[in-house]
Amino acid sequence: MTRISIFALLILTLGATTALAAYENDSVVGQVPDRVMITVAPGVTLQPNKASGVVTVGVPALDRLSERFAVTEIQPLFAGMTNNLAAESRELLARVYTVDFPAAKGLANVLAAYGQAAEVAEVHAVDICKTYDAYLPDDPGINGQQWYLRNMNLGAKDIRAVGGWNNAPDLGDTNLVIAIIDSGVDWQHP
Repeated sequence: MTRISIFALLILTLGATTALAAYENDSVVGQVPDRVMITVAPGVTLQPNKASGVVTVGVPALDRLSERFAVTEIQPLFAGMTNNLAAESRELLARVYTVDFPAAKGLANVLAAYGQAAEVAEVHAVDICKTYDAYLPDDPGINGQQWYLRNMNLGAKDIRAVGGWNNAPDLGDTNLVIAIIDSGVDWQHP
């Protein structure tokens, strides 16, 4: 009975792990093969230095990984973009870095190695998401009366609604209601 229970627990664990590895949506079509994002553990400070040809950061374990994977670049992801945030958010975002390496080193290998480093709190692949070609509706008011949907004036603002028409199942259906939900954050916004 104990063997069956252990076997069942093992199967459930493997199934849960596989389910967690699945993507949330179908817009992800792959990963960037030569870049990962890492969040270093609290208290770990990186000082990227390219003087030796391979990027070092002044943290021995991470320097060994840099050498092992011939890292070509380590940069803070949100440099200069966090001034207007709360201190807790600034501290977290200051710990996020991109790590570039030759694709031949293997994305899975790099993810596994950085994931095992005690100095790294999180490591993620960089997803590649598909984009959709812009469809311009034939509504004559889109560039005039409805300027907030697509403002063609230089430097003018709009809600960038044109992309919403890409996913409309029937582009001539007047009963179709489109909801525009902004999923982006402009880190450069003051």
